[in-house]
Amino acid sequence: MSKLLERIWYGPPSNWLKPLEAALALASHGYAWGMHRDQARKVSRVRRLPRPVISVGNLTVGGTGKTPVIQFLAGQGRELGFKAAILMRGYGAEGETVRRVKADVGGWKDFGDEAALLATQLPESPVWVGRDRFEVGEAAVQEDPSIDLFLLDDGFQHRQLHRDFDLVLVDAHRGLGNGELLPRGPLREPAPALGRADRIGVVHKVEGEGGWSPPDSVAAKCFRIDLGPVGWNELGSEEVHPLEDLPRDCAAHAVAAIGSPQSFEGTLESLGIRIEGRSYFRDHHPFTEEEVQKIQKDCTDQGLRAFTTAKDAVRLAGLSLVWTEGRRPIIIQLGLKSGDGGILLKEILNSVLKRTSSDEIKISGGGRRHDFNH
Repeated sequence: MSKLLERIWYGPPSNWLKPLEAALALASHGYAWGMHRDQARKVSRVRRLPRPVISVGNLTVGGTGKTPVIQFLAGQGRELGFKAAILMRGYGAEGETVRRVKADVGGWKDFGDEAALLATQLPESPVWVGRDRFEVGEAAVQEDPSIDLFLLDDGFQHRQLHRDFDLVLVDAHRGLGNGELLPRGPLREPAPALGRADRIGVVHKVEGEGGWSPPDSVAAKCFRIDLGPVGWNELGSEEVHPLEDLPRDCAAHAVAAIGSPQSFEGTLESLGIRIEGRSYFRDHHPFTEEEVQKIQKDCTDQGLRAFTTAKDAVRLAGLSLVWTEGRRPIIIQLGLKSGDGGILLKEILNSVLKRTSSDEIKISGGGRRHDFNH
C-alpha cells in the first residue's frame, strides 16, 4: 500500500489531496458496480463442502490478524481431538492449481507466504491453496477423509462457498478507515456488509490501543481479541524463546513487507525496543539478495539489530546465508493473549463442530457488552 493511499484512507482530510481523491472516487464507482455483480453471481452458485466451514475474513485490505486467529482455532481443534484443514487462495503464489502446501524453504513462491507460514507452524493441519476454495476443500478431504473441519482464510467475500460460521476481524486502531470502497478507501465491501457476519472480532495488537467503535447495528456481535508477541526466534532457527530473553543490547532496524508495518512498529515499541532504522516494502514483497545485503550493512554500520515478522521471515529464509557475517534477524512471533476473545473463539469452534446454531454462542460469564477500546 503506498504512503499516499495510506494517508487518504486512514489520515485526516487534506486539501492538497482532494484532486486525487476525486479521481479515486470515480474509480470506486466502477469497483462498486463490479463488486455487486460479482457478489450476485457468487450467491447464486453456493456449494457446500462435506465438512463444516469456519470463515475468517475481513472487510478491509491489509492485515487484521487472520493468521494467528486461524492458528489458534486449528490448535484448539487439535486439543479437542479434531483435525482442521486450512483453505487459502495462496496470494502471491506462482500458479493457481489446487495443491497441498509443503513446508519447505522457498515453498512460499509456489504457495504464497501466508500459506507457507501456516504449513510450517501447523504441521498437523493440512494447508491447501487454489482459486476455487470448493475444489480445494474437495481435494483435501479426498486425500485425507479424517479432516473434521475447514478453516477458510480470507473468506468473507468468497460467498460461493457455504460456511457454517462467518467471523470477520476489524483492526481496533484503524477500523474501517474513511469508510469508502476501493480505491477511494480500504473497504472491499460497503460497511453494512458487517451485518452478514456471525461475529466480529475487534483485534487489538498493542496494549491499550483503540479508536474504532462498532456501529450500534452490529455492536452486539462484536468481541475483543487481543494479539501480541508471545516469543521470538532467530532467522534460520525454529527454537522459540521467551520474551524475557529477548536481546535488548541495541536498537532495532525494522524490516517488514506487510499490509501495516506500523502495527509491527507498535509491537516492537510495546516490547521496549527502540527503532532507529526501517526497511519497509509493499505487502508480500519478494526480498532480493541485494536488498538483504544493504539491510545487513546498515545494521552493521549503525550498530543495529534487524527485527522482522514471521510472515516476512518466510520470504527471507532462502536468503539466510547472507546473514552469516552478522547477527541474524530476530523474528517476533504473535499469538492470542488470554481473555474473553480466546474463550469465545473456543465456544465458536465447539458450536460449529457440534453443528449448533451460531445464535446460541455467548461469551462465558454473561453476554455483557464490552468496551473495545480499553
